[in-house]
Amino acid sequence: MPSAHDSVTLLSKLVYFDEGAANTDTSALVTFQFDTLHRVTSTLGYYFDNNVRKLIDEGTLFYNGADTLPYKSEDIESGTPYKTTVFYFYDNNQVLRKDSVIANRGSGNSRNVQVYTRSAGKIISASTASDGSVQSTDTGYIAANGNVEKVGKMIEG
Repeated sequence: MPSAHDSVTLLSKLVYFDEGAANTDTSALVTFQFDTLHRVTSTLGYYFDNNVRKLIDEGTLFYNGADTLPYKSEDIESGTPYKTTVFYFYDNNQVLRKDSVIANRGSGNSRNVQVYTRSAGKIISASTASDGSVQSTDTGYIAANGNVEKVGKMIEG
């Protein structure tokens, strides 16, 4: 369930580092923009190449009226015609239960559905392609406060 927020603390950016082999570390940055209802309306994703920041994708989130959870997001990879659209489906407790992804990669669309199942301190996700084949599964571990505290290893189908 979404937690209450105050008007002062909003995440403006996320920086992460991926430690690879020697001298191949990667860093990335995601910035967030909010509307007057404190909902994320857009994101910009960057990575750093030889200390030069490069825009890699632009995301937009869509809401119905004053809803606090998005019903759709669109992500466009910078400098390409590639676009990913995600539709979100929530239960009556405003918990995400599944999303439907349409990825346009220029040569056609790929479609899959990600279903989220909660049980005994875990959330398990399974991604299924439009042909019914399982693409991947993943497990997240839920803390007492309801937040995902760590994610297990993703298994490709």
